[in-house]
Formats: sequence, structure tokens, C-alpha cells
Amino acid sequence: MEDERIKNLFADFEPALSPDDDFMDKLQRNLHSVEMIRQRTSELQARHRKAMAIAAAVGFVAGILFAWLIPYLGQSVTAVAGAAASDSIFGFVSGHYYLFAWILAVGASVLLSLNSYELASALLRPRR
Repeated sequence: MEDERIKNLFADFEPALSPDDDFMDKLQRNLHSVEMIRQRTSELQARHRKAMAIAAAVGFVAGILFAWLIPYLGQSVTAVAGAAASDSIFGFVSGHYYLFAWILAVGASVLLSLNSYELASALLRPRR
């Protein structure tokens, strides 16, 4: 009984078919759109890879430079803290200056790499 109703429901169903040329034109437009998207995606990936390589190089160089400057920073902090009382904040910092120096070095390296990534992404953007 149920099967008969379903058969009757679909018996009169005759959808209008579009001509083959319309179908092929629409298919060509869709394929062209997909190809444009694929090309744009590959351009974006290449630009982001270049920007990431630049940011990694800047971060690496900045890390090396800051690591090289840490002993000089320690001498400066110790000289300033020597004039201050040992129970003040300068006394605490002079006792633990390596920790603070490394935190500053890492933070500065990260900020430099992030900014260089943003700058490289902006400069590598194609002109339109």
C-alpha cells in the first residue's frame, strides 16, 4: 500500500532538463572558478612561506644578538644594583638578572619576528 503511494507520487514527476549547452557552460564557469581559487590559494601559501622564513631568520638573528648582549646587561644591572640597597627591588633583580635578561631577550625576539612576519606579508602582497 505504502509502496503504491510512493510510486504514484513519483510517476508524474518529470523534471525539466536544461539543454546540454547550458550545462556545459555552467560546468566550464565552475571549473574556471575552481582553478582561480586554486591558483590564489597557492599564491597565498607561497607568500606566507616566504614571510615565515623571513620571520624565522629575524627571530634567530635577534635571539643570537640578545644572547650575546646578556653578559653586558648583567654588568649594567649589577653596577646599578650595587649602589642600591640589597633588600630593594634592584637587589632582587641583580640576584636574578639572568632570568629577567632571558625573558626580555625572548620577548624581544618574539616581537621582532611577529612584526617582521607582518611586514613581510604586507610587502609581499601583489600590487593591484
